Amino acid sequence: MRMMTRFLVVVAVLSVLLGCQGSGSRAEEPSAQVDASRPYEVIPGKTESGEDLTSPFVAVAEKVMPAVVSIDTKKEIETGPAFEFDEPFGRIFRDLIPEMPRQRYEVPGYASGFIFDKRGYIATNHHVVKDAEEIVVRLLDETEYEAEVVGSDPNTDIDILKIEPDKELPVVKLGDSDAIRVGDWAIAIGNPFGRLEGTMTVGVISAKGRSALSIVGGTPALQDFIQTDASINFGNSGGPLVNIRGEAIGMNTAINPLGQGI
Repeated sequence: MRMMTRFLVVVAVLSVLLGCQGSGSRAEEPSAQVDASRPYEVIPGKTESGEDLTSPFVAVAEKVMPAVVSIDTKKEIETGPAFEFDEPFGRIFRDLIPEMPRQRYEVPGYASGFIFDKRGYIATNHHVVKDAEEIVVRLLDETEYEAEVVGSDPNTDIDILKIEPDKELPVVKLGDSDAIRVGDWAIAIGNPFGRLEGTMTVGVISAKGRSALSIVGGTPALQDFIQTDASINFGNSGGPLVNIRGEAIGMNTAINPLGQGI
């Protein structure tokens, strides 16, 4: 009898460890298998299991980019003699070196700006449109408008342009630059290198209150710059620097082209 009891106990223990088959058998473990015969299809921004991997910067791009414009300018420069001499030596040198006629050249320029008012007001850098004889604003959808300067402040390197829109315009909401902190996200959007419209780069606010900077194209007298490691290149001038909510907290104005390891 004892032997039979021990046998039954052993059978019961083995049944628990190995699992019993019957009408109440345990459920199969879920398996994650991909059918190799079909393309791997997922919802944009999500994994096959539904995990959301959407970058927060996607929403910022969709919100801000339509209101960031390309600004094409045309300026004329005049060239003449490389040097001039006072009399009495001037006549001697003019006889020896024929005077070259003065010539005028048309110089194109490419930069960025952003619409901040639906009535067609656009912010950009003063050095972008300074002395321009023609200013053309191009939206992300390739619509073009002639623009005029309606406000200018060389001391802060900011100008305001005006276009006459024939449709409702998107705008960049103005944020609070006083509220930013070192380490906050910094997102630059613009038109680098002339024709790369709708380019976004991301970094952080690396410093505030930068001043005493010498800027090629015109150094503003009043300086209180935000420093960022978001990549900014020639042509980004005048584009917005926005926060993670897509609000403009600054304007991309200057770079250090000699900076290395930054």
